Amino acid sequence: MARRSGGIERLGAMIQRESSLSAPAEVDTAPMPFRDWEAAVGSRIAARARPLKLERGVLHVRAASSTWAQELSMLGDAITTQLRARGLPVQSLRFRVGKVEPVARPPWREEVRPAPKEAPLPFEVRRELGKVADPELRDAIAKAASR
Repeated sequence: MARRSGGIERLGAMIQRESSLSAPAEVDTAPMPFRDWEAAVGSRIAARARPLKLERGVLHVRAASSTWAQELSMLGDAITTQLRARGLPVQSLRFRVGKVEPVARPPWREEVRPAPKEAPLPFEVRRELGKVADPELRDAIAKAASR
């Protein structure tokens, strides 16, 4: 029943009827952002499974293989609990096997920090270091103490 009384057709029904309408390939149509999915299931699972759509409380998930689909079905209760904790109204999961594309992520930038400057040693520490007989050990202790 696509039309309501009054002759107005629902937008969802129009889109379903018109098969030529679909989201562009570069648009993510997942029911949640990838980082939320990854936070809920962990990076290992997120690399091998993707949420496709959420329909009437059922989250449809694509798994990389039948083995992964079976593994995820066994973890279903834990996954739905995590997703509900993140505000997603998921009641159950349904798995489909298919290709799972890697997620495009921005390049990881590691901040390089300079080593701290050496601080002058207090007189008491220098005096105690003078009691260390081994010069290599004395230098190592002095270097560690000055940072």
